[in-house]
Amino acid sequence: MGGQSLVFRADTHLAAIGLEHVTEVLRPLPVEGLAGVPPYVRGICVLRGRPVPVVDIGLLLGGERLTGEYGAARFVGVRTGPQTAVLAVDTVVGIRDIPLDRLHDLSSVTGSVACTAVGAIGREPLLLLETGRVIPDSVWDALEAA
Repeated sequence: MGGQSLVFRADTHLAAIGLEHVTEVLRPLPVEGLAGVPPYVRGICVLRGRPVPVVDIGLLLGGERLTGEYGAARFVGVRTGPQTAVLAVDTVVGIRDIPLDRLHDLSSVTGSVACTAVGAIGREPLLLLETGRVIPDSVWDALEAA
């Protein structure tokens, strides 16, 4: 938790994910819907020849569905354990060093789907996401079934 992180905006949220989990930042790819997944999973796209789930981070964090042709201005490829997923975000702010002593641990808070800590950049709240909690097992099951 903390350290070098990729900071991005999704809907009204400023969020970050540990840089060690980020594989690439790219333009949006075509997304195909996938049945049986939560609403914040937009579907799947083909990334480097493999189908991967696409998560609308704005919607995951309780905001509005991202707009645009592909529902986002940028895709962020992330490792979620042995698998890869794509986060759909509005803009990538950049890489920031987020000091551990400036974060408040939320991992024990019930209902915190993917947010493990909260901090701030300036006066703006910052949500730190954990990739392993962004995609529930049911999505991986639906992807395998498809």
